[in-house]
Amino acid sequence: ADAFLYGDATDSGNTKKDTIQGILDLASSSYRIGAVAFMNSTQTIATGTETKLEMDAERYDPNGDYNTSTYLYTVPSGHDGKYLVLGRAGCQALGDGKRLGLVIYINSAIKEYHYAGHSAASSAYVSCNGIFDLSASDTISLYGWHDKGSNGDWTGNADGYDTLFAVQRIA
Repeated sequence: ADAFLYGDATDSGNTKKDTIQGILDLASSSYRIGAVAFMNSTQTIATGTETKLEMDAERYDPNGDYNTSTYLYTVPSGHDGKYLVLGRAGCQALGDGKRLGLVIYINSAIKEYHYAGHSAASSAYVSCNGIFDLSASDTISLYGWHDKGSNGDWTGNADGYDTLFAVQRIA
């Protein structure tokens, strides 16, 4: 009933050939490239040690491009372009005059970082973001750092609102 075109308007599984829905599905899937991952529980990081943040749960990942075991987002084949990368993280009881840092790595190299000082003995949060030209198979990860003087507990929870990592293809 909705078939009216003849041509190659198929998806990769050839299940929606020549239909309006098939064309709409193909067009919209190219814009759903990205993921939002978060830290489900607290992660302890040694002072002065840059450590990959263990974003072990997901809120959004339509194509399965984020790996909750390696904590890496991998740019999918055929989707080179500009990507917006966002990170937010917090460390509990950081301490007066201490610093907190967040670092975006692409292919194991630092691409963006942000450090913030803290003026109270309560928890502190820091964010970091950037827009990057990425190609298929590039990987993105988020690292944290602090100078508390002892181990620092980075906040995470099942709601995913404390420490998170987001990637979205924008062009």
